[in-house]
This record gives sequence, C-alpha cells and structure tokens, in this order.
Amino acid sequence: MKRSTFLSLTAMIAFFFGIAMVFEPTVFFSGYGAAVNDFGLMMGRSLGSALFAIGAINWLARKSEPKSALAAILTGNALLHGVALVIDFLGMSAGTVNQRGWGGIVLHILLLIAFVYYLIDMTRKNTT
Repeated sequence: MKRSTFLSLTAMIAFFFGIAMVFEPTVFFSGYGAAVNDFGLMMGRSLGSALFAIGAINWLARKSEPKSALAAILTGNALLHGVALVIDFLGMSAGTVNQRGWGGIVLHILLLIAFVYYLIDMTRKNTT
C-alpha cells in the first residue's frame, strides 16, 4: 500500500474514533463494559478531540514528500500507538475493559507496525 493511501486510511480511522468519542463517549465506552462518570465523559471527549486532530494531521500530510516533517508525523503516530498498546494491554490484564478491548490492541499493533514500516522505508529511500 502506498504511504499516501495508508495515511488517508489512518486519518479516516482517527476521524471515526475521534467523532465517536467527542459526541457519544458514553455509547463508545459502554461497548467496552465501562461505566463513565462526568470526569470520564470529559476525558473521553478530550481524547476524541486529540484523535480528530491526529486524523487531520495525517490527512493533510498524506501527499507530503519525504521530509523531516513527515518523519515527525510518522514517528508521532508510532509513539501514539506504541504507548496506547501498553495502556490497553494493562487495562485488559487488570480487567478494566471487556473482551472488546482486544480489538483495540490488535488495531494498535497493526498501526504501530505500519507506521514504523513507512518510517523505515522513508528513511531508507532518503539515504540511497
């Protein structure tokens, strides 16, 4: 898959989750077996706004040429999914969320691998 297509796809994923968390955090979290208080609603909406912003960054960067800014975007996305993977795994291990949490873990693993792949590929092309 071309890097531009991949960034477009990840932008759409981030937009989807961001919009869901901003506008319907209770519905979003209840699917994972989590009850949400007012603070949880605020934090869910805050995370949703961050995901929406990441979607916008990925969308706007999708056709960028390999440059330091694109490397920063790919690195930031890889860090996001790497840290989220650890957090989600710890949440699953502690029983904080139900079995649907494994879907998020799988998604983070796949996206982490892909972002690292495109970062390495871009770096390799710039050095040859």
